[in-house]
Amino acid sequence: MESREAAMTLAQELHEEIQQIKIIDTHEHLVNRQMLSDMGFNIIHAMEIEYVKDSLLAVGIDPNLLVQGGFQTDNLLDQVIPVLWKVRNTSYYRSLFRAFRDLHGLQGEELDRRNLKRVSDSIESAYARRDWYEQVLQKKCNIRYILRDMEYMPIEHDFIRPVIRMDNFLMLRHRRLLQDWIERGAPIFTLRVSEYDYTNTVKTFTDYLDLLESHFQEAQTFGAIAVKVGIAYNRTLYFEQVSQDEAFRIFALPDEKTTESDIKAFQDFMMFRIIEKAAEYRLPVQIHTGLLSAGKNRLGNTNPLLLTDVFLQFPEVRFDLFHGGFPFTGETGALALMFPNVYLDTCWLPIISEMTFKRALKEWLCSVPASKILWGGDCACAEGTYGAVATMQEALAAVLAEKIEEDVLDFESAVWTAKGILHDNAEELFGLKAP
Repeated sequence: MESREAAMTLAQELHEEIQQIKIIDTHEHLVNRQMLSDMGFNIIHAMEIEYVKDSLLAVGIDPNLLVQGGFQTDNLLDQVIPVLWKVRNTSYYRSLFRAFRDLHGLQGEELDRRNLKRVSDSIESAYARRDWYEQVLQKKCNIRYILRDMEYMPIEHDFIRPVIRMDNFLMLRHRRLLQDWIERGAPIFTLRVSEYDYTNTVKTFTDYLDLLESHFQEAQTFGAIAVKVGIAYNRTLYFEQVSQDEAFRIFALPDEKTTESDIKAFQDFMMFRIIEKAAEYRLPVQIHTGLLSAGKNRLGNTNPLLLTDVFLQFPEVRFDLFHGGFPFTGETGALALMFPNVYLDTCWLPIISEMTFKRALKEWLCSVPASKILWGGDCACAEGTYGAVATMQEALAAVLAEKIEEDVLDFESAVWTAKGILHDNAEELFGLKAP
């Protein structure tokens, strides 16, 4: 009992220290506050754009319910509350509802309709405030920088640093086929070049490669500090070397004569070209690995081990592997240990499963240099990020307290490790040190 109480006290002391650490958040999808305010952002929207929706989908809720009912808060709460009871054990739920308590005064029974309606009204009022993001993200969360994966969305705040996706160049040429084969009639969200621009710009394979070059130039002008590839939502992460002649042949094929193997080969070529360009522009490459929000692909296709040939081919490029590769956390740790250019990013993982994060981090700290581990929230609104920060800080303190109890670390080195994971490692990787 005394040992347990001592460990709890140690974790509390570490937690207090960790809360003082400035954070560089490596990955968010933060939507501009004004955009959310204009749509009347409320509790239903918050659950829809954060991961409570994924928990609800896992128990069979209609995927369109939250989207269609965002402006019918009262009626929709009556439908959603019985289902929320089924998922309130999850880290997704607990993280977001913690934000509702701390930021919007949720008290008493969490799933009382009147209590949730008060939270919803508070959320809507908060997003009318120009300083809401500064108050939550900078002052409460102690965030120095957020790396935002939202393409060229106007930057409202000086603490946001853009990350630009390059997935579209794996899919643009065969977008019409992929519309049917991969997304089954739903929009391919990674195609961020308009049909007009594409058809008026790209006539030849050289034009296609030139468009990629211009996209990198635009990203550089916009201030991008990394590029992102999230193609695991659409295909396997296994990329093979393909010659430019073969890519040219496939580009020239009419759609009706193009096979799935042709498309994979073309995408493989473009992936290697994207990484070559990232090397040329000295940009780290962030890659989605592991769990897929709301499904859409075979989970085995997202195993980070599939990227091994890419790491071998490009030792000069630094790769930031997302989500700890969950559920392939052991594999991700092994890659970070094997390759000097591979970093282990725990973004999203603590709110997927706080327990999995703690177990994985404890194992990683036995083998992976602490200077290669990073963290980000992977959320879309201030409440999501607040909950992710709070969850991470508590989980990190608990793991490091265990390391001290086991005589692996002392208090000073534990705080140093926490500062690296939350700030210093990202500062070094993304070149964010003050001049």
